[in-house]
Amino acid sequence: MTNWTLAAGALLPVVVITGLSAQRVERNIPYRPNASAEQHLDLYAPAGAAQAPVVLFIHGGSLEEAGERRSSPMYAPVCPGLVARAIVCATLDYRLAPSFQWPAMPEDVAAAVRWLEDSVASRGGDPHRIVLVGHSSGCFLAALVALDSIYLSQSGLKTDAIAGVVAMGCTLAPWDTAGKGVNPETLAQRFARDDTDRPLYGTLAWRLRANPTAWVGPAAPPFLVLVAESERFFPSLLEEGAHFVCRMRELERSADIRILPGRRHITTTTGFADLADPVANLVADFVRNPAAVTATP
Repeated sequence: MTNWTLAAGALLPVVVITGLSAQRVERNIPYRPNASAEQHLDLYAPAGAAQAPVVLFIHGGSLEEAGERRSSPMYAPVCPGLVARAIVCATLDYRLAPSFQWPAMPEDVAAAVRWLEDSVASRGGDPHRIVLVGHSSGCFLAALVALDSIYLSQSGLKTDAIAGVVAMGCTLAPWDTAGKGVNPETLAQRFARDDTDRPLYGTLAWRLRANPTAWVGPAAPPFLVLVAESERFFPSLLEEGAHFVCRMRELERSADIRILPGRRHITTTTGFADLADPVANLVADFVRNPAAVTATP
């Protein structure tokens, strides 16, 4: 079975070792002008694909350089597995802390969406069917970029550039103070004491803005929220996810939440290379038809 990789600007054949269907792979594509080492993606496409739905997969790792990358073992099966299900898949790296500060991370995700919209048609994908799939902190980025229009607009895109979002294993309402009567002084003191968020976000204003649930509106794309069985309660991902889906449905937006039996946070993505994997098949079904998967039962 033949695969393809991009080397020195040319496509070269390599051997596929996944045992999945024939794929074309381009590696280390810069997705924005004057790209740094972090601002590259790999693109996987089914051989002979035309107008296939497209996934941009966003890895987790706590937004820190010490965390995961697109090539990490827990994420490596995602794109080959989706390609085996007739989906074009890109997986990106993006700028991370502490070398870079917020909002570098969501800006990079939006820039990768821009690249896909401009470039994926020639690689067999449909630029009007781009779905964000994120895990952990990548889930948080996917949700925020799809809902807070500032990031897409900076890349010259409208919110309808995103056809749907699969949010896997993340908090969707961090620092949610709505209706809780928290005064500004208390918030400022809390932020000043936070040795994780303060250096990452720089200002309290950016930290408070980074709340996907606060940006749910009448133009929100369909959302599928996935929670591993082991992460339902600590942290309270199930409660937050249910609140998010409720808010979406209040605005008549398509959304649903599913619990993944037997899965842990770090095993949500590892089965994608298995064509019988129920998580990968659920994600693929959503990518093909987001509204159908998230329709109210």
